[in-house]
Amino acid sequence: MKKLLTLTLFFLPLSLFAQYQVILNSGDTTEVSKATLEGDYYTLEKLDGRTSKVPKDLVRTVIRDYATGFKWDVIIDSLDNSKSELYSKTKLFIGQTWKSAQNVIQSDDAESGVILVKGLSIQDVFYQMNNHRWTYAYSVTFMIKDNKCRIIVDNVYCDAARTGSYEWPRMPVADTYPDSKGLITTGVNEARYLELMSTLKAELQSMVNSYSNHVRKPLIEENSDW
Repeated sequence: MKKLLTLTLFFLPLSLFAQYQVILNSGDTTEVSKATLEGDYYTLEKLDGRTSKVPKDLVRTVIRDYATGFKWDVIIDSLDNSKSELYSKTKLFIGQTWKSAQNVIQSDDAESGVILVKGLSIQDVFYQMNNHRWTYAYSVTFMIKDNKCRIIVDNVYCDAARTGSYEWPRMPVADTYPDSKGLITTGVNEARYLELMSTLKAELQSMVNSYSNHVRKPLIEENSDW
């Protein structure tokens, strides 16, 4: 019977020095400057320089480059699946996540275990008596091996922006509002810009979390007739 461990995680404000986000199976998260897998434990180096160890079976996933912008690099390991099984799970996830899976898949190499997807996120905001629509493009790379897989989300940018029949500024994708000419550059004020970025980041984060949970589940549930 596994011992129940109580973990004390130090939650600090996210800063530019945070390179990893650690998500536990309990749902708790913490940001650290470094996370290293050593045997059965993750060694976490906190932003103040202190370190702690966390059993790897209590860690759901580790997100690299967490604070360097809109990029996710997640490795899900210790999976009890072959490369072929994880590939099938990944293809099923893609089919369930994107309505036109065949249109978004740019490269699919089952032998090397690499799938490249180009996706879109559409954000609509109604204000000033008009609907404003921003279309953000992003890349998702799935890398698959025996017992582990990796998802990388990057190249996030505003591909199109319109209000009614008019083109609108294609805002940069970032965690902070531009220091100068923000309204001209983005087409919105700071509060609305940060709200859009928060919604976009939450959507992409949710996709990463969903994939992590998906590959941990069996392809066919136990006690199923199939």
